[in-house]
Amino acid sequence: MQEQPDPQPAAEAELAPTASAAPATAPKASMLRRGEPLPASIFARLVLILAGLVWLAIGLYAMADPVAVADSVDFELRSDLARLEIRAMYGGLSIAVGALHFVGAVRTVWLVPTLVVAIVLTLGLAAGRILSIAVDGFPGVFALGLLGSELALVAVASLALWRLNSAARAARKAATSA
Repeated sequence: MQEQPDPQPAAEAELAPTASAAPATAPKASMLRRGEPLPASIFARLVLILAGLVWLAIGLYAMADPVAVADSVDFELRSDLARLEIRAMYGGLSIAVGALHFVGAVRTVWLVPTLVVAIVLTLGLAAGRILSIAVDGFPGVFALGLLGSELALVAVASLALWRLNSAARAARKAATSA
């Protein structure tokens, strides 16, 4: 079965050619000027790539040294099964989530769904940490750093999703008024 090319969604309209614009493959020079925001789709792709790199690094580290990962969160690995679980949940799952982020950054039709997945997964991690802090008390600075980075990713990914939706609405409005 032959793979079909990604259709260009309305969110990509900011990069699409118009009667007076350059081709989509050559962004206008004004898009690259200092002080102007990145186009929404480029910003969203960068968010996914950076988040994917973090997930990939965590996963590779857990695969290579599950004992060090367990030590960083005060887990005691007393068996081969315990190391297997660290490699599976912190290693394999994190690598898969990172790979999904990369696919979402490359495939236009996956961009929005992958941003939603990134927000939901990371919000779930943050919610678990917040609940744990509320129930068990302050776990230390390391856990707060993890929570802060998760909340930052949720905020940045949400901003990227909002910008894509805003660009799509603007493109639809421009198309109906033309």
